[in-house]
Amino acid sequence: MAYAALSSLAQTIHRILNHDQFLISHNEEQQITLLREKVIFLREALDKFPMQASSLEARIRASANEAEDMIEHFMYDQIWNHHYSTTNNPHHLHHDLEKTMEEINSISREAADFTTEDSAALGDDDSPTVRISSSMQQLAGGITVGLDEDLLKIVDSLTGGSSSRQIIPIVGMGGIGKTTLAQKVYHHPSITETFEIRAWVTVSQDYKAQNIYSDLLACFEEVGIERFEQSSECLEVKVHKILKGRKYLIVLDDMWSQNAWDDVNIYFPDDGNGSRIVITTRLVDVASYSSSHFHQMRFMDQHQSWDLLKKKVFPSKDCPSHLEEIGVEIARRCGGLPLAIVLVAGMLSTVSETRFSWKQVAEKVGSAGELEKIISLSYTNLPHHLRSCFLYMGAFPEDYEIRASKLIKLWTAEGFVEVEEETIEYLEDLVKRSLVLVKKRKSDGKIKSCGLHDMVREICRRRAEEENIQHRVSMAQPDLILLARTYGSTLRSVICSRLISASSLDALQVFKLLRVLDVVDDCNEHPLPAQVFDLFHLRYLAFACLNEIPAAISRLRNLRTLIICPGKRVTQRMWYIYH
Repeated sequence: MAYAALSSLAQTIHRILNHDQFLISHNEEQQITLLREKVIFLREALDKFPMQASSLEARIRASANEAEDMIEHFMYDQIWNHHYSTTNNPHHLHHDLEKTMEEINSISREAADFTTEDSAALGDDDSPTVRISSSMQQLAGGITVGLDEDLLKIVDSLTGGSSSRQIIPIVGMGGIGKTTLAQKVYHHPSITETFEIRAWVTVSQDYKAQNIYSDLLACFEEVGIERFEQSSECLEVKVHKILKGRKYLIVLDDMWSQNAWDDVNIYFPDDGNGSRIVITTRLVDVASYSSSHFHQMRFMDQHQSWDLLKKKVFPSKDCPSHLEEIGVEIARRCGGLPLAIVLVAGMLSTVSETRFSWKQVAEKVGSAGELEKIISLSYTNLPHHLRSCFLYMGAFPEDYEIRASKLIKLWTAEGFVEVEEETIEYLEDLVKRSLVLVKKRKSDGKIKSCGLHDMVREICRRRAEEENIQHRVSMAQPDLILLARTYGSTLRSVICSRLISASSLDALQVFKLLRVLDVVDDCNEHPLPAQVFDLFHLRYLAFACLNEIPAAISRLRNLRTLIICPGKRVTQRMWYIYH
């Protein structure tokens, strides 16, 4: 987004003006100082832009990225000449920036017109200004509305009935609450008392049977059951041996194909001891294939919808009486879909508690009507500083559990924020808006890992493509040579978890502006290629298989994060490029 591009450019300007290692002329210094003033003005003006100013935002983003590319190429060339060149080949930054400065000056004049008009149009009392602060009340988690009857019905099915193994599929469209219901069942006291062993695995569309078995074994290990690590037996046989003779409950969340069920079904024994398997799926065909009976999720009625909305917006107090009528109408417009209600609640929790503000939200929800548009509305309701942070998360694989510590460091390295501590608040803010799901929390309550609902992730990725703010490439086998031909020197980040050949790594020398390099694979230990140490702008470096840290690492003067994990094996594979 424009805000992220301006923030990143501001940091780059600070670096070139405040480090004497870069030689710039008096004219260049004046030009860059003026550019900094324009950046500060535009960043402050963005929050006042009306919705119809999207084309101006696109121009801001493009110009900011262009200016930053020029400055960072200039910086790289100076460092390179200092280390390797014996000839004086000056790079005239002043001339390169002239055309971009003309565009930025033009944008600034238009932005000034917009902000003046906007300030005159808005009043103070009824402004729907988003409240962004660390003290913003957190939405209550784990609220279950309208699921009590479903919960008891499924618990009864799991704890009673036939002693033979039973499969209970839960079916419904995305966002209707299948996983929420399954989680409530999984942690119900009657369930924990009845089953000797429980395990939860997310399957997803691009599943791999071996990953399902590996995740099951990890669940067993968490409750103290041995994984037979020394055994040469395949994973599925290990799973079968552990379950054999035990009364178990397995939850297979988000199953998309009959093949996935066939792959795992034969390894879940039926010992006549009351073992159970719960499947959540959007597809009736998958549900009926695994069982002759399944539980169909229902839409919420109007009363349940309003009950859920007010509990999410006002978790610790009653809804003010002057908001009830409009609140009921907003809940009705969500169409009985829990995910839509939760997302709209996230928006309402950030606006002032006035009828004017809530009426504006109601009008937007009314014009949306569909879940996809409601999710998009939640995005457009985000303040500018959160938009790129949110879209960045869409690059991770479906159902991927993202470590908060890694995400925060990546956001910082990308230039989305200047101070890493601020990113913690950014992440909490996205959680409060119900756009990001908390997977795990630490003992002190801070977020340990997070993720996206698959429907939110899909729209997140689509929105990023529509706005053309980030070029992402997903590849089964990474090929840096091909990427070098495609992107040239403008590639900013490479994150992968597949083995990259040594010849492919040689292409790193082309990526002069690279900020993030995360090479996490499961190969044997090998040294970092020498080309890495010429990446002056590198801020984040993660290398899983590295025997020792070379002294040349000291040449990476902008490096903020260095992660070394010798011998670490990675079970989830990801390839993501941010440009």
